[in-house]
Amino acid sequence: MTDYRERLKHILKEDASPKVGIWYYLWLKPNWKLVMLPSKIDEKTIPHVKAWFLSFVEDLAEHYKLSEVQKTRLKDVPWCMPRGRVDYLNLATGKPLLEGNFNIYHGGDFPSNLSQEGEIKKIISEFDLTSLHLQGRVQVVQNEHEKMDPQHQKEAQAILGPIPY
Repeated sequence: MTDYRERLKHILKEDASPKVGIWYYLWLKPNWKLVMLPSKIDEKTIPHVKAWFLSFVEDLAEHYKLSEVQKTRLKDVPWCMPRGRVDYLNLATGKPLLEGNFNIYHGGDFPSNLSQEGEIKKIISEFDLTSLHLQGRVQVVQNEHEKMDPQHQKEAQAILGPIPY
């Protein structure tokens, strides 16, 4: 007979360590898609711009059947969609937060038709922060660095059509 308690302990030790990384919303008409890229703390995380160039533009190009010219234009506007990151560093100072604490940084511009609270819960879950969140060790922080750029938004809409920000 399997001892499920021991198995659960093993699973939690192996897979449930808190993660850091980025997240992005992509407007894949008719819905927003939350894409999260969590990494272990000791692994290098991919920056937003690199993820935009390497993956997200391709996802949008495939969905919208974009030409090469449109894809090239879209690569120039990486701050056109809502985004954020999970980190154990203070973005303002670059210094670590208190040990075991994490921040969920965002630009304050979640898609208007989605519940920010519900979306934050998805991020907490995907980045394995539930236990720390229940202990009050995860803060949700609005940060200017994560804010969308209005000019990028305008250019993205010229390429993709109306986006319900």
